Amino acid sequence: MVLTKHARARKCQRSLPSYVLSVAYEFGACRSVRGAARSYTLDRAAIDLAREAYPRRIVSTLSRYLGVYVVMGENEKIVTVARGNCRGDRNR
Repeated sequence: MVLTKHARARKCQRSLPSYVLSVAYEFGACRSVRGAARSYTLDRAAIDLAREAYPRRIVSTLSRYLGVYVVMGENEKIVTVARGNCRGDRNR
C-alpha cells in the first residue's frame, strides 16, 4: 500500500494503525467515488474474511475500527483515510 502525503497525515491524525487500512483495502466493501477513485470500508464482513488471513490478536481489535475507510485514487495510491459510520454498527 502506498499512501500519499495527505493520507499519511490523516492516518496519524486519526490514530489508524496500518493493519486496519490493509484489512479495509483487502477485504472491505468497495464502492466508486468521484471518477476513478474507489472507497474500501471496513465492515463486519471484512472482519470475518480477515480471520483466516490475520493473527487472532489483530482480528480481535478490528471491531473498534468499524466504518474506517480508505480512498484509493489513480496508480493504486491511497489518497485519504477516515473514520466513518458503519451501518452494521448502529444496532450495537
